[in-house]
Amino acid sequence: MSRRSLTSLKPFPFEADFQVPADGPAEATDTVRLTAAELAQLGASLQAEGAASAQAKLDQVALDRIAAAEEKLARSAQTLAEVANLLDRAANPVMAGALARRAAQDIADGQGDLFAARAAVSPVPAD
Repeated sequence: MSRRSLTSLKPFPFEADFQVPADGPAEATDTVRLTAAELAQLGASLQAEGAASAQAKLDQVALDRIAAAEEKLARSAQTLAEVANLLDRAANPVMAGALARRAAQDIADGQGDLFAARAAVSPVPAD
């Protein structure tokens, strides 16, 4: 590799790749100016909207759980009505016993679900 000494400099013709419009630069019209009070009010408003949205989602989840528990208890009540009809007609006692046990199990399970859902929604702790 050989080294050459620098003997002269040549000017480089630099030209910009853009040009300013003839009427000058356009003024920015998308500038937003807020006072400290307006900014604080905007922040508070955004926080309130976010909190309300989150609470609405939590409320909907709790309502869905309660609705599911109510539906299960309604099915259990229907089963108990079937048991009562079987007993009134003195039909198959084995089938009536099985239906009664199934209804009792559904009600016991449903009560646990309903109390859990109530505790999730209630602002006062359940006793």
